[in-house]
Amino acid sequence: MLRKIIVLFLIFFLMPALVLSSESPDEINKQKFASVQAKIKSIDVATLKSWIDSKKKFILLDVREPDEINAIKIAAENNIEIPRGVVEFYFPSKVPDLEATVVVYCSHGKRSAVVTDIINGYGYKNIYSLKDGIYAWIKAGYQVENFYGTFEMQNFKTKI
Repeated sequence: MLRKIIVLFLIFFLMPALVLSSESPDEINKQKFASVQAKIKSIDVATLKSWIDSKKKFILLDVREPDEINAIKIAAENNIEIPRGVVEFYFPSKVPDLEATVVVYCSHGKRSAVVTDIINGYGYKNIYSLKDGIYAWIKAGYQVENFYGTFEMQNFKTKI
């Protein structure tokens, strides 16, 4: 009998409080993303383009999934491709120099911001997230590449 009372109490009094939250998951995610962005360094696509053109020494880390990378990627002299889900395991061994300059990018800048924050936690000093990701790069009219070669995308639109 006591069990039934406890179960009923949980159902009628605690469950509505858990289900009804004043913030939607989207709002919570936006707040978390904003807090991550406040902690990291970012660069825009024009800065990245100037670094590539001037042959500045840096590593361009693509944290998208392999199928995304196969479709298009930003061409730079020192590219590394590590998907977001395993970057914590592989990045320190691929880039042991804590002073290395690294630009992290993804599709829209969210995964790269999270990865930048994670890598900074390992003691790296010069890690940057590409603001708004490869979509901003494409929108700016810069060239991308894949196994077919290098090209510019025009009139590109995304639903995301």
